[in-house]
Parts: sequence; structure tokens; C-alpha cells
Amino acid sequence: MTNATPASAGAPASAGAPSSAGAGTARRTRPRVRLRLRTVLIFVSLSVLVVPLVGVYFLRLHEDTLLRQTHDELAVVATLLASGYRARLADATSPNAAAAPRERAAPNAWASASLLDFSNTAILPPFPKPVAALPASDVAQAVGARLAGMVEEAHLTSAARIRLLDDSGVVLASTEEDVGLSLAAADEVRRALGGAVAGALRRVPASPRFEM
Repeated sequence: MTNATPASAGAPASAGAPSSAGAGTARRTRPRVRLRLRTVLIFVSLSVLVVPLVGVYFLRLHEDTLLRQTHDELAVVATLLASGYRARLADATSPNAAAAPRERAAPNAWASASLLDFSNTAILPPFPKPVAALPASDVAQAVGARLAGMVEEAHLTSAARIRLLDDSGVVLASTEEDVGLSLAAADEVRRALGGAVAGALRRVPASPRFEM
């Protein structure tokens, strides 16, 4: 009985020894991820190349969104001004115009027009300067004077340069100093006078303060 007790007490100790040795062996043999210097440099180079491209894509997407919003706002302003001009011109030229039905533009005129896009639309030179022309009719001038306040309010709201033209391209009301001059030489004006919804992307002329 005296020899059995040390043997049974030492059994757990001898059984636990391989366990700790095995855990140490497992920790020592765990694979470690080691990146070579060439791999790190390739990854950094690709990141430097991809980040600017992603930034350019989102910048172009943001520009197109702003362009479409501007297009929609100007379409609303142009529609209201054109409708007001036609209504007042009809009232001034026909005594029975108030009882006659108003002429309405096609409901999808603006929607069917080709939308401007920075990636597919050429950017034209600045808008041509107005030139001298024969004066508009007295009736058209009177209607333009009545709508001058509406043009100015639209300018204050949208911060856009707005001009109201007659059927020959002569300016009747404007946010610029060009009333009585003609803009018929501009391509989009010619198309608009032909009955189409026209638009173009043009460069903004440089400010005199930055001219050398």
C-alpha cells in the first residue's frame, strides 16, 4: 500500500506533461502571414492609381446631377415666361383673345428634348454678343416691358441670365443691357425660333479682373 500511493499521485502529473508540450508545439507551428516588400509596393501603387479614378467618376456624376437640376429649373422658368408672353401678346393683338382657348405647348416638349451631358455634349465658345437689329413691334415691346419685372424676379431666384425674345430674335426684356438688340445669330436661338426646344453648353467668358 505504501508503494501504490506515489504511483497513483504521479499519474496525473505524467499525463499532463504531453498536453502542455503539445500546446506549445501547436503555437510554434501556426503559420504566419508574411508580405513581401514587392507585394506591399504593388498594393500601394494600385491604390494610388485607383483612388483618383474613383474620385473622377463621382465628380463627373455630381456634375451631371447639377446639370440636370439646372436644366429642369431653367425649363420651368422658360415655360412660365413663354406662356406669359404668348398670353399677353394674344390679349394685346386680339380683342376676343380672353375668350379664345390658349395655345399650349406639347406636354412632353422638354422631356423629349435631348438632355445635355458633359461626356457627350460639346462645349461651345461663349454666347455671341447681341447685334443691332430692326426694332420689335410696338405691341411686342409693350409686352416685354410688362414682363420685365417677372424676368428680374426669375433672375434673382435662379441667378441665371435671362432674355425674352420676340419671333425674330430681338431682345424684349433682359437681365443684361441688351434690350432692342438681336441674338438670332446664336445656334440655339435659331433652333428655338424654329419651334424646337434647344440648349447648349457654352463657356463662361473670363472676368475682366483676370484678363492679362
